[in-house]
This record gives sequence, C-alpha cells and structure tokens, in this order.
Amino acid sequence: MDPAAVGAIRPDQLAQLPPEAMAGMRPEQFKAMAPAAFQGFRPETLIEVPPKAFGEMKPSQLGQIPPEAMAGMGFGQMRQLDPAAMKAFGPEQVAFLPPEAMAGIRPEQFAKLPPGAFQGFAPEQLAEVSPKAFGELRPAQFAGLPPAAMEGLGPAQMRAMDPKVIKALQPDQITEIPPDALAGLKPDRLAYLKGRQAAGFTPEQLAALTPKQDRALSKGFIRALDETQLEALRGGIVPPPSGAPTPQVPGPDVLSAVDPVTGTSPALQATDPFAWSSGVGPDLLSGGGSALL
Repeated sequence: MDPAAVGAIRPDQLAQLPPEAMAGMRPEQFKAMAPAAFQGFRPETLIEVPPKAFGEMKPSQLGQIPPEAMAGMGFGQMRQLDPAAMKAFGPEQVAFLPPEAMAGIRPEQFAKLPPGAFQGFAPEQLAEVSPKAFGELRPAQFAGLPPAAMEGLGPAQMRAMDPKVIKALQPDQITEIPPDALAGLKPDRLAYLKGRQAAGFTPEQLAALTPKQDRALSKGFIRALDETQLEALRGGIVPPPSGAPTPQVPGPDVLSAVDPVTGTSPALQATDPFAWSSGVGPDLLSGGGSALL
C-alpha cells in the first residue's frame, strides 16, 4: 500500500485489520500513518509490526496508542524506538508494557522517559531494566517510581545509580528495596545517604550491610537511626519480631560464668540464646558494640 494511502487510515479501520496484515508494514508506511490512527491498535496487531517500523515512530503517534495495546510490544520493537519518542509515554501505557519489552530499553531511551511515566512501573518491569540504563536515571524520574516497584530492584541496578539518585531516595521507597539490593551499593554510594532517609531502613536491610559499608555511613545518618535499627547495624542481626518472647536479662552470676578463654557461657546461652547464636558476646552486652559505629 502506498504511504499516502496508509496515511488516510482511520482508527476504526485499523482496528478491523487482521494481525497478519501488520507484519508487512514498512517503515515509511508506519511513519505516514496519522497519529489518530494509532488509537486503533490492539495488542495482537501491535505485536506484528516489524521492529524496523518502530524506528520511524514519532512521539505524536506513540502517545495515541491505547494503554492496553502496549501489552503487544516486544523486546525488538522497544529497542528500535527513537529516544525522542520516549517522551510521549504515559504511566497508563507503561503499566501495560510486558517485562520483556522493558528488557529492550537502551540507556539513551531510559533517560528520555518523562518522570510521570515512572508512576506506571511494576516490580517485574523494573527488574528487567538493564543496569546500564539505570546509570542514566535522574532524581526526578526516580521520584516518580511507586514504592511497590522497588521490590524489583537488584544489586547491579543499585550499583549503577548516580549518587544524586541515592540522595533523592524517599523513606517509603527505601523500605521496599530488597536487602540484597541495598547491600549491592558501594560504600562510596552509601555515604550519600542523609539522616532524613534513615527512617525508611528496615532492620533486615541494615543487617545485610557489610562492616565496610557500615563505616561509610555518615554520622548524621547513624544519629537518625532508632534503637532497633542501631542494634541491627551493630551486630548484623535482626531483632526478634514483635510478640516474640523477650530474652531474659542475665544476672551477675550468669555473666561471671563466662569462660575467659572461649568467651562462652552455657548458662548465658540458655538465658539468651538469641544473642549468642548471633555472635554477640560480653563486649556488646557491656556496651562495647558501639565501637562498630
């Protein structure tokens, strides 16, 4: 079909076309289509458009594709999109994109996504974005991510983040980041965390940090931690969950039974098995654990 004829197609006509008719769409034909015609796309028709044709898509065209039709976009099609076209994505469209399409996003494309579009991300989509693409993430974009989407972050993605993005993390976003992902941050990145962000950290996240990472945390950040968080940070341990039996406080007779050579005490272990199984010895019980900070 002549590009001029394709340009005359209406949304209702496009909606009636069988999926196989889209397989032969040439780039120049796709480019000639009126933006309004893109409203007629369905998932089963969009998936048949050759990736090369997607390379000719204009922002005005992409912005007209119905959100539910985005479920038909694949890895190759996403990869071919002009970075300039990415600015037309809305959060509703992003919400329908398959995870495999997200895996096709190139760094220069990711950098062009508008902050508002990030509100549509789900954990399984975010998990597929490459670490290189995360290196292009800006604070304004990250601020648009819903807290629930943070569950999809991995260590490699966190390592790739710009320090400015680390400083922009909100407490409610931090809470949802998997402990192993946060543990993937390099010490020099952790140093950018501020006191206002401390409230978002869970004991599990803090316990997953290495001693080297602990030492990189700023004094302001550590001062903002509560007692439960500090305990997890000091010993790399997670306090018992709410409602769990409270360990008994050992008396002088129990503490005096500590073997000076082995540093162990059967009586103390029986009294407070949680502390001893976590590797917390008499030095921590006497306050020596604060030296880790």
